Amino acid sequence: MKIIYNTLWMIFEKLVLSLSLLIINAYVARYLGPQQYGVIAYSITLLSISVVISNFGTNTLIFQKISKNHSVAKIIIPPIQILKTILYIICTLIMFFCLYIFSYDFDPYLTFGLAVAFYFQAIDSYTWYNDAKLKSKNNSLINTIALIVAILSRYYLVKLSMDLKWFAIPYVCNYGISFLLKRYFYIKEEKTKSIKSFIFEKKEHTLKVISYFIISGAPLFLSEISILIYTRLTNLYLGQIKDIDAVGIFNASYVLATAWTVVPLAFVTSVFTIIYKEKDISNRALIGTFLTLLMLLFGFLLVILCYFFKRQIISIVYGSGFELSSSILPVLILGSVFSLLGVISYRMIISMHGYKYIAKKMVIMGVISIPLNYYLIKSLGIIGAAYATVSIELISATLANYFFKGGVIAKMHFKMITSPYSVSMQAITKILK
Repeated sequence: MKIIYNTLWMIFEKLVLSLSLLIINAYVARYLGPQQYGVIAYSITLLSISVVISNFGTNTLIFQKISKNHSVAKIIIPPIQILKTILYIICTLIMFFCLYIFSYDFDPYLTFGLAVAFYFQAIDSYTWYNDAKLKSKNNSLINTIALIVAILSRYYLVKLSMDLKWFAIPYVCNYGISFLLKRYFYIKEEKTKSIKSFIFEKKEHTLKVISYFIISGAPLFLSEISILIYTRLTNLYLGQIKDIDAVGIFNASYVLATAWTVVPLAFVTSVFTIIYKEKDISNRALIGTFLTLLMLLFGFLLVILCYFFKRQIISIVYGSGFELSSSILPVLILGSVFSLLGVISYRMIISMHGYKYIAKKMVIMGVISIPLNYYLIKSLGIIGAAYATVSIELISATLANYFFKGGVIAKMHFKMITSPYSVSMQAITKILK
């Protein structure tokens, strides 16, 4: 029953966040236009690289370890945050230098503000802590408060016709408030000392934990950075091969196409607390198969709906300035469906300790995406970027996973197609048990 309660809270949080962000993003995009909206998207793409590198695969490990043993939280989170801080600062300084040398659209004030905001996101381990302890209600309430402040700041920035550089403020509010509140309640619950005092008192332990997470997180890091390459490389190529306007148009459609996924992802995250605790591999596969079927059915219905109403949707949400976004919306929604399937397969493989397989797979996918994105964007422009996205997501969700442990993911997909009803009934019984 606790799983259902936790899932409902997660879905509520993600639904509120998704709808609110979609509305305010559309409002801001209408005001800024494709070019300036593209500048923000391009800067965020680069900072996302810093975030992923600083995480170094630790978030999944944090979730997994705290799910199994809640008491380890206060001895692993402080050292991990030190590691994240060091990596983030190094990566961000390198990024600033590259932007200063090579980018004509570099806005130092905007980028610095965004860098501060994404620092809070980079070192946030408390979200995973709450999810692992089935306390997603805390995340929901805190994220909602932070989001309201961010939304209000965006609204008044547009209302007051402020310059582009000021649009970093909502991101600082969102990630900063969220992080600080989660940290406050974490310290209150765990009764921990400050990170600074923890590090000085337990230097050997800190180094030991950092070393462990660097070694264990390395395969996951390779996976995550490869995912970032084949999901964000599109923005970099569009900005270099086409122009910043193309980045803005593509991202407007991408935000809309992926907005719906936050709700099913919340459901998947909550259900995976059961899968991680399940010792029988066949039961894990059964629940994973059901999740895949559920996401596929819901996703395909959404693709069909958006195919027939794509122009109207873009016109209502973004206005005539983003008309070109309608041509790629259904394609990107299909890509988001495959991305969801990929997340399920990824977590299934992680639950079976397939870290090395994931690392190898994602490196290969990242390598494939480089020429594929370049060729399709060079040949077809924005529509080519959409085709590249959906192609990579499809391969990553299916074929690239079929070689793990005798084809366990392939068997899941086969069973989903041949016995959907039986799988659903058995899985629901297991989840509600």
